[in-house]
Amino acid sequence: MILVKRSMHGVPYSQKWFARCRAGTDVFGFTAYYQYLGTSAPFLFIRRPFTTMHIDLQRDPESIQADMQKAVRYKIRRAENEGLRWEAGVGPNDFAAFHDAFAREKGIEGIDLRRIASFGSALFLSRATQNGRALAQHAHLVDEKESRARLVYSSSGRFEGTDPALVGRANRWCHWKDMNHFRQMGIRTYDMGGFAPQTKDRTLEGINEFKKGFGGVEIREDHWLSPLYCLASLAGAR
Repeated sequence: MILVKRSMHGVPYSQKWFARCRAGTDVFGFTAYYQYLGTSAPFLFIRRPFTTMHIDLQRDPESIQADMQKAVRYKIRRAENEGLRWEAGVGPNDFAAFHDAFAREKGIEGIDLRRIASFGSALFLSRATQNGRALAQHAHLVDEKESRARLVYSSSGRFEGTDPALVGRANRWCHWKDMNHFRQMGIRTYDMGGFAPQTKDRTLEGINEFKKGFGGVEIREDHWLSPLYCLASLAGAR
């Protein structure tokens, strides 16, 4: 389990990722169980349905790629010959600056550096570059006990005028390099960080198609929020 502690307006709250059991006092606090793995529902907690996609890393690289769509395999192979470089240990400030520019272009929320810091040593930042220029980057939560790496942020450099096709290949290649890195660490599961089944939203449909290209399996892992956390989240405490 990964424990994340934050505060909003001076009120502390907690997020527990991949918990397999609940603490009795959590129901009285501002607590969220994200992708709860327990066998029974946390008492009095409110369910938030959540689906994600898992890729089994307990196989050889050829078997993992065999499950990918042909077009994805082609783009990864082509990217291997385009002078890309995979970098781990990207600095949080650098990561946030790149992501925020991407977020402004997409009209989505940027990154709060305090939120990044709250993940502590569980956060893994990686990036694909070409000639020193960032093209795509990913942030993962890594739970070694659960043997899982879970995508939490992904951003790309399409906003900078770079060839969109190259950026798309770099993004897929970066995922592939991430998978291989985690596999070598002994991590068993690559979690794509969410999937929107039966969505009618075109943006989410596109994200779904991107993720399905890697050949994962849909998995239901609901979030559970304490009553107080649920009320706070309605006011913006995510």
